[in-house]
Amino acid sequence: FLLGIDEYLLGNKASARVAWNKLAGMAPLGEVVNNLGAVEFAAGHYDKALDDFQQALQEDQADSDYAFNLSMALWGLKKYDQAESHLRSVLARDPDDMEAHALLAEVSGAMGDARTHQAQVAWISTHEKDPAGDPPGDNISEAAAPDPLPRIKKEFDRMALHLLLVERA
Repeated sequence: FLLGIDEYLLGNKASARVAWNKLAGMAPLGEVVNNLGAVEFAAGHYDKALDDFQQALQEDQADSDYAFNLSMALWGLKKYDQAESHLRSVLARDPDDMEAHALLAEVSGAMGDARTHQAQVAWISTHEKDPAGDPPGDNISEAAAPDPLPRIKKEFDRMALHLLLVERA
């Protein structure tokens, strides 16, 4: 898992994909398949990313990162109505999620919904802050327009991994 994180952060997304794909075959934890989806998305394989993000979200439906990433894949596949729905669920959990507002602005613009697009742009302009002041979180996000990337997890449920590996042995 950590090898995948290191490779991803070093820009070696193909190596990260190999590491996470191998681990997902042994222990398909939400964190692992989410990260695998992130490298699939970065490679432009939106359909594979969608499958991975859906699997991650099934593991933990309360995780806003998984819902956001699912929205990213749907956006990449131009399934804007579905992307909007998931983004609204992300924003219901965290109304201050800047990236979700930014993606909702993009999605609503692509849908021709000028009202929502303008509302999101206005929200962003009044809530922007210095990124240097952001506290660290449990995810790493490289969402910088115009090519945002999904959020990856840098920690995983060690007990769940142990139980999965013992169960398969």
